[in-house]
Amino acid sequence: MADDVVPHELLLEKAEVFLNRVQFKKRKRRSNIQGGLNSLVLDKNLLGRALVFKLAKKNVLKETKGKYPAPLAALEVVKNSLRVSQAEALKFEAKKFGDMSVTPVCKNLIQIFYLNEAMKKDSGVASVVQPKDVHHVGVVGAGAMGGGIAQWVAYNDLHVRMKDVKPEALVLGLSQARKVFDKALERRKLDKYAVERKWALIQPTLHYQGFQRLDFIIEAVIEDLKIKKMVFADLESKVSHGTILATNTSSISIDSIAEDLKHPERVVGMHFFNPVHRMPLVEVIRGVKTSDEVVATTVALTKRLSKVPLVVKNSPGFLVNRILMPYLNEAGFLAEEGVSIEAIDHAALAFGMPMGPFTLMDEVGIDIVVKAGHVMKDAFKERAKMSSLVES
Repeated sequence: MADDVVPHELLLEKAEVFLNRVQFKKRKRRSNIQGGLNSLVLDKNLLGRALVFKLAKKNVLKETKGKYPAPLAALEVVKNSLRVSQAEALKFEAKKFGDMSVTPVCKNLIQIFYLNEAMKKDSGVASVVQPKDVHHVGVVGAGAMGGGIAQWVAYNDLHVRMKDVKPEALVLGLSQARKVFDKALERRKLDKYAVERKWALIQPTLHYQGFQRLDFIIEAVIEDLKIKKMVFADLESKVSHGTILATNTSSISIDSIAEDLKHPERVVGMHFFNPVHRMPLVEVIRGVKTSDEVVATTVALTKRLSKVPLVVKNSPGFLVNRILMPYLNEAGFLAEEGVSIEAIDHAALAFGMPMGPFTLMDEVGIDIVVKAGHVMKDAFKERAKMSSLVES
């Protein structure tokens, strides 16, 4: 029932001694077991050692697809160090490090790192403006995407109200959020208490009650300008004057969404990518009338959600879809010419893409791809001619 009884003046001191003693015992036992296994498998068993390195190489190639040479070089350094002297091992390690440092892959990864660091420090605006504090967030549209956004907001310890007009949509959104939380529990990124605490931050609703006190609202309904304009007109009459209204649109003009509102300066694009909990980039789209304070607040919130904000102008396709749609269209043109879908996806994977173009279209949603394609076609005419396979 109790391990010790001490005066309350000494409680913290004795508790610390007790915890250190218990942790040391557990750590020592685990270390001894692990050390014994390492000694048995690596130091004294050549066959076991070969098997370990074979499996390690297989796992590295599975993760990198052979496109990153440094992990394989590191594995080679470890393998070599087990059969030569320390001096020779250090010399071999230095040579491998030098070889890896001058590869194009290394140089590009360093450039990406510096770009990411610069984006993290960027406020998103040229003027000196203080972003607003955001404590309560709303998500309107509780489908798979809305549920993913709500989950990620709650995961980062912010209160979020998720609204939809249909109970079944709320069920879908909550189900999507719960799956991600359960996966985090399974992978031990969160314990069960943290999962339940964060899960409780999501409040589903069919009405606008409570929206008056929200600081920031993200709309995530279907990609249809008419529906989005209706949602924003509704929101403007239900929220406070200082509430920022963001749209998760992937291609629709921010200015078109905001054109009939009394306060278009508080409308901004905040485009998450699917799946929300895994994709680090968020496009922050600035409309013609979007204020500096709104952009700075959206950038600050994006960082608060552990995402990388990229501020872009309100142009057709923004940035990502402007790059992505020609790639997807070209996949469609190849399929029209008789190349199999499987061969196209396989070629993309062999090149180093994380997934093939047709798999990507299926993941994103073919309806979303078609709508984004039409936005690009309307803006750039023949320059963005759509594949009939994608368009249909």
